[in-house]
Amino acid sequence: MKKSNVLQQNIEEVDGLIRQGKFKRAIGKLKEIDHTKASREYRAKLANLHMRVGLPDVSLKLLNRIVRAKVGRQAEASTEEIKEYGAALVAIGAADEAIQLLQTIQGEDISDHSLFVALAHFSKWNYEQAIQPLRHFIAHPKSTDYQRLIGKVNLLSAYIVMGMLNDADQLASNLVVIMSGKKEYTLLLGNVYE
Repeated sequence: MKKSNVLQQNIEEVDGLIRQGKFKRAIGKLKEIDHTKASREYRAKLANLHMRVGLPDVSLKLLNRIVRAKVGRQAEASTEEIKEYGAALVAIGAADEAIQLLQTIQGEDISDHSLFVALAHFSKWNYEQAIQPLRHFIAHPKSTDYQRLIGKVNLLSAYIVMGMLNDADQLASNLVVIMSGKKEYTLLLGNVYE
């Protein structure tokens, strides 16, 4: 089997483990992957997985030389690479830098861009400014069903912090109905109950 097929299978396996809340196993699987030899086409995906298990430093290492490349040294960073790098910046506390970087993304292919902007606002305790980007993310036609649920769980948090308890109660009830009994939503459902 080709190395790229094996890497893609590993990425899909780790994604599944994360969705089920099995972080220890996901981290173990990620440690088995030689990131230094991963081709550029997989670096954003690997960065995303590392972010989701709480390892933003690895995400930054995977993407730094791409996103922060000197002009003319290599191809410009893709939207996906910029988004993942921005998310990692948020995770390490560099929210202002992340927002500035994420604002350079333009076009229709920016569904989760709004999520990362909202998370940057969360990190600055600015929940009110996070609500509109979350609503945009949830409504974006390119957001997947799973991504919409992520957006709704984060919107629920913003509603609670902002004292919008009727909205929070209605959204929480809706999320519980959608996610209950589905293995792939274990982690998200736990976040709803939290």
